[in-house]
Amino acid sequence: MRTLFITSTALLLFASPVFAGPDFNAAEKDVCKCLEAPQNQAMKMMELFDKAQASGEMSELQAARDDMQGIIEESGRCFAALPEKYPEIGNNEERQKEVMANAARLCPDPVARVSMNQ
Repeated sequence: MRTLFITSTALLLFASPVFAGPDFNAAEKDVCKCLEAPQNQAMKMMELFDKAQASGEMSELQAARDDMQGIIEESGRCFAALPEKYPEIGNNEERQKEVMANAARLCPDPVARVSMNQ
């Protein structure tokens, strides 16, 4: 009975999320979420730039630039929260590099895709 208790307790501890390794998939998805708004705004700005070049009207482009500052600040706060959410990654430079490399594949920059197609 004692052996069963010890074995069960050990299995519960090893299966516990507290003792599990870093959740790279979740961290990578969170990185993508942090990048989503700036990437979408950059796409919008590229479209507005093309429109402004054709029409000479720059007001929409200027408004989009002004919006970009707030979006960048929001994205910065999002990134700043990640080390707290994933301390086992946030405290390890190699793991951070791995997460960022995988996130780059998971959520590629739409601006880079558009630039490559032109």
